[in-house]
Amino acid sequence: MTPRKGLGPDAPTLCLIDGTALAFRSHYAFIRRPLTNSSGANVSAVYGFADKVLQLLDELDPDYVAVAFDTAEPTFRHEAYEEYKATREEPPDDLIAQFPAFGEFVQLMGVRALELPGYEADDVIGTLAVQARKIGVRTVIASGDKDFFQLVGDGITVLEPYK
Repeated sequence: MTPRKGLGPDAPTLCLIDGTALAFRSHYAFIRRPLTNSSGANVSAVYGFADKVLQLLDELDPDYVAVAFDTAEPTFRHEAYEEYKATREEPPDDLIAQFPAFGEFVQLMGVRALELPGYEADDVIGTLAVQARKIGVRTVIASGDKDFFQLVGDGITVLEPYK
């Protein structure tokens, strides 16, 4: 990445997509009328995810793109606080079965998929957004996670993909 100086109108744009949140949202968007493939497997989340990523890339036309995903490993938050997300339900099996396809789709699109064991996608996105701002790259964070609003300011915006 060779950024231009400053955050003026010519500054390059980085789009960081919260892949995990988008995958879950896509799954639940089709929960009442799931889409299935010829084998009967639920492919709703993959369809919704791919459709939204393509829409974001078309609308934003960013210079750089990355999609961040959570990993199965516990994060530093789990180690610091044993009850972290302890009440959160496990993802449904039909969503879990689609997890490999999200990363595969992103890679086939030529987009960088980011996963960092011990960190959530949110942590990766927030860190990259702040680093990008420091080197003069505008960042659009595509996520429905309201926690990202604390980063909004010069050079960082948040876009709720489903609004």
